[in-house]
Amino acid sequence: MKTKKTRKTQSKGVRGPAPGGADVRGRGRPPKTLDLTDERQRIAARIRAARDRAGLTVIDAGRAAGVAAPTWYDWEQGRATPPLLAIPTICRALKCRRGDLMPEEE
Repeated sequence: MKTKKTRKTQSKGVRGPAPGGADVRGRGRPPKTLDLTDERQRIAARIRAARDRAGLTVIDAGRAAGVAAPTWYDWEQGRATPPLLAIPTICRALKCRRGDLMPEEE
């Protein structure tokens, strides 16, 4: 029985950062990453406060916005952030304005 010979190909893998913090292109420091944890917690607190003002449970708010209760709960706990396109629907469900949920732009 004949066996096929496979051709070895050279891997063009991605190189990690070089020692000393320089990126592989030698352009100095690695890019700064954004920490969205604080912002996510602020939005979560605003969603929770708006739901409390509306007098809704997590289940009722989720139904009114068309999302599952666990999803809504994750938004309120800051584990997830609602998609930007869902904000108008959330505002209608909570009878509030967009500015009540989203921080002001700087």
